[in-house]
Amino acid sequence: MRLTRKRNRERWEFLESVLESLTVNNRETREKFEAQCQSRWVVVLADTGDEFEDFAGRVTSFHPGEMVSVMDMNGRTHAVPLRKISEDRGRRFYPGPLQSLDGDTLVHQQRIPGRLPDV
Repeated sequence: MRLTRKRNRERWEFLESVLESLTVNNRETREKFEAQCQSRWVVVLADTGDEFEDFAGRVTSFHPGEMVSVMDMNGRTHAVPLRKISEDRGRRFYPGPLQSLDGDTLVHQQRIPGRLPDV
């Protein structure tokens, strides 16, 4: 009985680690990102013909296939190829205070000049 529980727990931990690797923490993508950028604060550069413009944000997760999730200044998350990422130097954006109105949480952000440490 103990052996079965131990195997089930080990199997569950293995599956959780695989899920994390596939969804939020792909090691290969993280290593390539860290070689390219020193900070998680980035600028996403749009190619000509893209539906979106350049925007600043923070990398929140790393996915297989050199894809990252970037949260923009409005709190929306975007899946972006690593090749469109550039480190945000000089014009950093940091989150301001969180405010809750009528049960909906709004993220207010402010621009802070200068170089602040990555949190």
